[in-house]
Amino acid sequence: MKKIIDSVKDNARYLLNLCATFMSQLVSALSVLILTPLLLERLGTLHFGTYGVILNLVLFSSVFDFGLNIGFLKRLIEKKEDTLVLLNTVFFFFLGMFLLCIPLFAGLFTAGLVKIDEGIPFFALMTSVLVVQNILAAFFDVIIQSVNKIFLGRSIRVVKLLLEFFALLFLSRMGNVSVLLMASAVVNLLYILALVYFSRKELEYFISVRYIQWRALIKHLGYSFWYFLNTVAVSLVFNSQVILMNMVAGSTGVAKYLMITRFYDMMRIGLTNFTVVLFPVLASIQEEGRWDQIRQYFFRSLLRVSIMGGIIFLLVVLVGKPFFLQWSKFNDPEMNRLFLIFSVFILFIVIDNVSATFLGAFRENKAATIMAVFQGALGLCMGYFLMQQMGVSGMALASLIALLLTNFWFNPWYLMKLIKKHLA
Repeated sequence: MKKIIDSVKDNARYLLNLCATFMSQLVSALSVLILTPLLLERLGTLHFGTYGVILNLVLFSSVFDFGLNIGFLKRLIEKKEDTLVLLNTVFFFFLGMFLLCIPLFAGLFTAGLVKIDEGIPFFALMTSVLVVQNILAAFFDVIIQSVNKIFLGRSIRVVKLLLEFFALLFLSRMGNVSVLLMASAVVNLLYILALVYFSRKELEYFISVRYIQWRALIKHLGYSFWYFLNTVAVSLVFNSQVILMNMVAGSTGVAKYLMITRFYDMMRIGLTNFTVVLFPVLASIQEEGRWDQIRQYFFRSLLRVSIMGGIIFLLVVLVGKPFFLQWSKFNDPEMNRLFLIFSVFILFIVIDNVSATFLGAFRENKAATIMAVFQGALGLCMGYFLMQQMGVSGMALASLIALLLTNFWFNPWYLMKLIKKHLA
């Protein structure tokens, strides 16, 4: 009993961060479960597809932070830089991106690369607002993460998710995509202000243009390049498929894929939390050179995630499938096939995330990131052709094959090679 109590005390902050993260994901999951079929019904297949494509475009555009946020987290932990200069330089860089995003998205919509039937100027504006808001929210959350208070950032996010849920639930009665996007923008603004308030309690800083140093930005862009490339890879794997399907598969295909990805994102993000919350701890342990402890953390995390992932996979396939088919309103052979393929894909993604997170925390992810970009590009190319034969399930199968051929075996092999090198 004493060992258990001592273990809890030793891992108190980790457990607190983990519980808060799971609470955030639980609220997000319940929101998705309730809102997704409701939005499909109230917006209709065509407008639901438009709404989903814009949200996926916002998620895909997280690459526009150029890896600066995760690089900023790493530098805050290392405490080797002028924090005030770096903070202000990166902040105003993100703020200035808003003016570049508007013509970019307007061009994508006008050229038909992302299909929007009407209201192109408005949707370009709102997409730009949401993209920059997401990047800024992550920026201020990083400051809180740097002192290993992930639980605080997640608690603020829970409040944000609840506000957004009730706003969308009420306003969805209007059946208007524009209103829903504006509601999300207002809630995001309140979320950012809350993050600013609490982050300033953890780190004293001031926002002022006089602290901007473009030389610091160029240096930080170079420092964060591999984190940026990793974000590109993640976006290629998880967010680009819907955009491609928007071009070739039509509204029904997009709606089906959105339903399956939203359903499974809850399991993927929830299971990856076990490892993601270790990022600040891993970065600190690396700074101290405790590679033997890193090896223990890796095998322990891999075992936990694999066991939990396997159990949840069986439960989802055996018990969750009937619920999903009724929930999604798409009970047909294609959706059955898509569900099973995506189940296996997400299980392997969750297991792969363990070694990927460790490599990212050590900033030793160059080779893995190149492999991940290749994985995303391979999945898209194969998906384009497999969709011609299998419909939307062809995209899921392509993503699974691309993962197995690349990062699923490469990441753990490369991490163990790195650990052995430092223990030698």
